[in-house]
Amino acid sequence: MQRILSLNLSTNPIEAQLVLVQEGQLQVLESYQAEISEDFNKLLRDKIVLGDKADLDVEFEEHTRVLSTLINSFSEDWSSSVLLIPGDDSLSLELKLPFSGRKEINRVINLEVQDLVPFDIQDFVIDYTVLGANQASDSNLYDIYVALMPRNYLANIIGICKKCNFEPLVITTPASAMAAVYYLSPEYFSENFSFLYMTESACYTCAVFNGKVRADRIFKSNWLAISSQEQLYMAQLQEFKVALASLENQYACNVDKVYVLQSHLPRPVLQNALARDVVLLDSSDIIKGAGANNSNSADSTISAAATIFVRDLVPFKPLANFRTGEFAFRPQLKQLINATKYLAPLFALSFILIFGYFLSNYLMNEYQIKTINSAIAEQIQKVAPELDSSQYNTLNNLNSYTQSMEEDLAKEGAPSVQQPLDILLHLSKEFKKHSTVKISSISISNVIVTILGFVDSYSNADKLERALRRDRDIFCKVTANPNRVATGVNLNYTIELCN
Repeated sequence: MQRILSLNLSTNPIEAQLVLVQEGQLQVLESYQAEISEDFNKLLRDKIVLGDKADLDVEFEEHTRVLSTLINSFSEDWSSSVLLIPGDDSLSLELKLPFSGRKEINRVINLEVQDLVPFDIQDFVIDYTVLGANQASDSNLYDIYVALMPRNYLANIIGICKKCNFEPLVITTPASAMAAVYYLSPEYFSENFSFLYMTESACYTCAVFNGKVRADRIFKSNWLAISSQEQLYMAQLQEFKVALASLENQYACNVDKVYVLQSHLPRPVLQNALARDVVLLDSSDIIKGAGANNSNSADSTISAAATIFVRDLVPFKPLANFRTGEFAFRPQLKQLINATKYLAPLFALSFILIFGYFLSNYLMNEYQIKTINSAIAEQIQKVAPELDSSQYNTLNNLNSYTQSMEEDLAKEGAPSVQQPLDILLHLSKEFKKHSTVKISSISISNVIVTILGFVDSYSNADKLERALRRDRDIFCKVTANPNRVATGVNLNYTIELCN
């Protein structure tokens, strides 16, 4: 389940929708509209962007405010977003190339496109999609869909979006976005068909051949000197019919059905004009809640459907996505923070567990050290009651006592090479390696060390004995007298120190 924002700037009023995406189902949760001045798109086309974009605030101040207010109207957050822009200045075409690798295409795409258009493409952003092998030809050629959009227009619209804290992952046109309607329910549509959506300003179409989206077209109507709406739509139908015949010839397939979104003409009129079966689509059947606040429900449906282009679960790719090249989507700090919000509870739990693990180890080690120090102090008190065996004076007093004892032993002529403190420390380190061993007492008399304790099993008692026997430089002879009891084994070691 994912919440995605779709912003449609191809209509006026512009519309923003918050769409809930669940696998193959979409539901519009919230929808808001806002009027924007008619010169908005003209400014986007004509305004020359400075290198530092310093003039954006002044020229687009009102438009930025309207967009920001619209985007911030939603009561819930979204994880991704898509932007639909007018296709008035876009151009789409198809190439046939003998290769399909991106490296090879990137080397020749600009030259190939420049050969087909009568203007300099340096001022345009080029996006392309590899459609696959050409099925209408025996030659080893691949169909490449190419879309162009003025670079200045994209720089302006992306700059405004960033000022509104809005970073769309996909920027496309209504014609390309219509393919999303097909992706939502491909089994409903025939194998070879075309979408058709007509407005007063433009006619949008998207064609599918052999079950694959192959082409889209935008026919602008602002050059038609026709006053009657019916004549306008009939003229658009003629443009569409010519383009459809060209595509049928290119892909060697006949379009058997035309699916119309929100028709302005009766179905019989459409069928007679197109000479094909026409199906009128109901927007409410495609997306739940689409067009609830918009009289033009087809715009809302196309805009909402486009959210599947940015969904996390296997997103579909639109034919045209102008977030490419220098305008490619690059996550900003805000997007990274939004993404980590979902992982914050997991990070917090992991930190608590790791901290708890190290804290418990520390406390356990401190407890063991304290226990050993107490045992050492207790043993010292038994051997040398005159010493102060408090925690902080034990070692210092023991050093003094050891030095005095060695002096006495020297007089006797049989001192031990090992000092009692060294022996105790060595035994302490050895006992730490055997966590199941519990020592009750250690006594040192001349060169004899007696150790009493308890262990849970004979095997662990043997391990400790073998460990002590390995220290031949310190312990010349180790005698073990273990005694089996109900809960384990009582230990009794007599160790002879090396002189």
